[in-house]
Amino acid sequence: MRIVFMGTPDFSVSTLKALIEAGHEIICVYSQPPKPAGRGMALKETPVHEYAKSQGIEVRTPKSLKGEDEQARRVYTIRSGSVARGEIDLDFVMHEGDDMPGAHFGATAAAGDVVGIVGPGGELPDAQTYVFAGDETALPVMLRMAEEMPAGKKLTVYAEIDNENERQTIASKADVNWNWLYRNGEAAGSAGLLEQALRGRVHDLLGQGI
Repeated sequence: MRIVFMGTPDFSVSTLKALIEAGHEIICVYSQPPKPAGRGMALKETPVHEYAKSQGIEVRTPKSLKGEDEQARRVYTIRSGSVARGEIDLDFVMHEGDDMPGAHFGATAAAGDVVGIVGPGGELPDAQTYVFAGDETALPVMLRMAEEMPAGKKLTVYAEIDNENERQTIASKADVNWNWLYRNGEAAGSAGLLEQALRGRVHDLLGQGI
């Protein structure tokens, strides 16, 4: 896999190192520009910059990703992956329209395409009980968090999809109550299914004195 890597802090170095050790071709690395540090205020490179340079990898430190360095950026949840095989699994919702970089990439991606990866990002706050609600665009992250949730946690999910054919397999060690909501041909976000489900959930909790 040919990769453009973007990162700055210490914890990103281990990810970059794992990709290199797995035999992937790192075309270049993007990191934040060097900043003054120490008593002498000498410019100090970021941990990712230092490691990439030690490996002979080209490092770019633009002040912003505009102009020739700009890439179409979208946030996706990696459902699963293998560094050793150079594979990641992503789910794409095929939106209609001309200005849909994510959907266009999902439909046309081919071996050899260059993809920049930034992350990891986001963290699930610790709690005993969780409630998730979302449509197809939220399915990957809801399924991923359900899969990683440990035993002893309780999770209620309201997932809006068009019909039964769009259901996916749910795997979790937690106590999961997964509710599929079908809009049956109505436009996404127009059926009011999630709002109704969440109002019902709040009503039930109030009835229980919670």
